[in-house]
Amino acid sequence: MQQYYEPHLGYRLPAGTEMTARLLGEILADYRNRQLDRLHDLRDAYEGKHSILAKPPKANHKPDNRLVTNFQRQIVDTMVGYFLGVPVRLSGDGTPGSDAAVAWLDDWGAVVGSDDLDAEISKTCDIYGSAYEVMWRDSDATPRSSAASPMGCLMVYDDTVARRPMYAVRFFLDTNRFDGEADCLRGTLYTPTEEVPFEDRGGIRFGDPAPHGFPGVPVVEYVENEERRGLFEGVESLIEAYEDALSEKANDVDYYADAYLSVLGAKLDEDTLSALRDSRIINLAGSDAEKVLVQFLSKPEADGTQENLLSRLERLIYSLSMVADISDDEFGTVSGIAIRYRLQAMSDLALVKERKFRRGLRERWRLLCGYAANTAVPDDAWLTVTPHFTRNLPANLVEEAQVAAQLSGIVSEETQLAVLSCVESPADEIARKASEAEEAASAVTFPREAAQSADEGGEGA
Repeated sequence: MQQYYEPHLGYRLPAGTEMTARLLGEILADYRNRQLDRLHDLRDAYEGKHSILAKPPKANHKPDNRLVTNFQRQIVDTMVGYFLGVPVRLSGDGTPGSDAAVAWLDDWGAVVGSDDLDAEISKTCDIYGSAYEVMWRDSDATPRSSAASPMGCLMVYDDTVARRPMYAVRFFLDTNRFDGEADCLRGTLYTPTEEVPFEDRGGIRFGDPAPHGFPGVPVVEYVENEERRGLFEGVESLIEAYEDALSEKANDVDYYADAYLSVLGAKLDEDTLSALRDSRIINLAGSDAEKVLVQFLSKPEADGTQENLLSRLERLIYSLSMVADISDDEFGTVSGIAIRYRLQAMSDLALVKERKFRRGLRERWRLLCGYAANTAVPDDAWLTVTPHFTRNLPANLVEEAQVAAQLSGIVSEETQLAVLSCVESPADEIARKASEAEEAASAVTFPREAAQSADEGGEGA
């Protein structure tokens, strides 16, 4: 079998290799053996199905709390909100046709909900380390797009330096059984020109191929990083230790709540014990009452040690994942520049992700512009479009306005307005300002012209 898998390269085949049923079956088998368990674990971790819930139960007389903190979900959702909380904005490079290309892509994005699509792709990347976008056409031959996770999709590249996409495979397990049939793996094989349905019932069987109309394999892979590692994979052991320590702390609280009462030097009958529980008053009389010792039994307290461990683990989780804890109270009491310093690590992480995401977006636009039924823009119109990413940060409009004012005369007006977070499109804002200036000028000029006409009329009389 002339194919291999590496985390930073994916599945690869020698250029020109034909995808046969046997080869596809080997790739899917390799995927199940090499990838599926890891992907299942990452999905369970994000959904809160953690290993602490599967540990053997303790004895019945011992507290057995199983607390799930789900740092994984918080880390992923925080990055998604920071990275794409403000939707991607498109702009042209000023060449003829660039504005038309931007308008066409914006219209397409409004129809398919590209803002939500981008956020879903970003979240999937954060969880698994990679995500896929599958291009397809609806009944009206209009291009559409959907997000897919590595749980049900994979790409095959050639073995050249360029790593050109050769094939893509989307698949799912069909569990609709009839007359005792076993589960069937179904899916679609995408080539640069066709899409071919297939099913696996003890062997791959291809269906009838159909042209898809896109200028290449209609699947785009987005990666979180070159290693295709999820955002929280490096801190999962710390999260497990944190949940173990927190659960044991909860067990200690339960233990203290159910502590034993020790009465030494006196024998209590059942009626006295019942009265003690009901009245919560201890009154033991007798000649040897001064020798009676009443106290609660408690094990040595380790609250300080536990708190130090929890604090250390929490700091390490956020530090090593490079995602800030924005729920920290200190975020609401520091200035804008201080917030940026505290978010520097996450900003660096987002910058790497942005470069990978740009590559995916450009491949999306190439497929859309080259779609067979597209007559609105040229095939190469995507080259004139640039995506702009805006970090979702707390805005200090006073500071932004001061910076924008100081830039007057130094940079262009469009760059000056881009500093203001309240301005979504600097170009549109400049156009609105020009329109308002024209209206104001006409309102001032009209009374002067009317007064001048009245004066001329009076002199003529």
